[in-house]
Amino acid sequence: MGVSKLRRVLQAYSWRNPEVGYCQGMNLIASTLLLVFPEEEDAFWVLVCVIEKLLPPEFFSGSLIDSRACPLVLLDYVEMHHLKIYTHLLDMGVDLPAICFSWFLSMYTDCLPVETLFRVWDLFFAEGLDALFRVGLAIIRMNEAELLACDSAPALYQYLEGMTGRMWQADKLMKVELDIKSLMAHDDLVRRRDAHVAMLQSYT
Repeated sequence: MGVSKLRRVLQAYSWRNPEVGYCQGMNLIASTLLLVFPEEEDAFWVLVCVIEKLLPPEFFSGSLIDSRACPLVLLDYVEMHHLKIYTHLLDMGVDLPAICFSWFLSMYTDCLPVETLFRVWDLFFAEGLDALFRVGLAIIRMNEAELLACDSAPALYQYLEGMTGRMWQADKLMKVELDIKSLMAHDDLVRRRDAHVAMLQSYT
């Protein structure tokens, strides 16, 4: 029953917007919406709003340009505000954007506990994509000591892959997100995202 609903919502969206069609990550977002909205049509129209109003135009395009740029932007802010972590990851040869890519593409549906996820989505619906960057930096900030304690690349990758699933303290995450809000101005986020999009486009 649930799988059939999900298939119909995703198929309907691919008919509405054939240029985007179906992209990985959309199934996780749509299935989460179906947990909140029992009526398929309601879930469909919220999905439309997310893809066409709240996310950048190329977020779910075939090239995934905008979504691929997002973890690179996050890495910029890690370098600016958590240089020890940035340097530690660099020294260990750990590719943080490769880990964080799914955070953005799935809007955290594939990694956060559901209670925490819905708090993050509240922010997203109120403030748009900016909130997802702040949540990402907040997660890294909350795990700084543990990340720095990892003494090998495998240990770092293992910790990075699992740390979001342990983010049960939604109130604490929201407080840290609020504390760093002034560090990530909207205009600066847009400028950095546009710069990374241009860089990725130059590689194609």
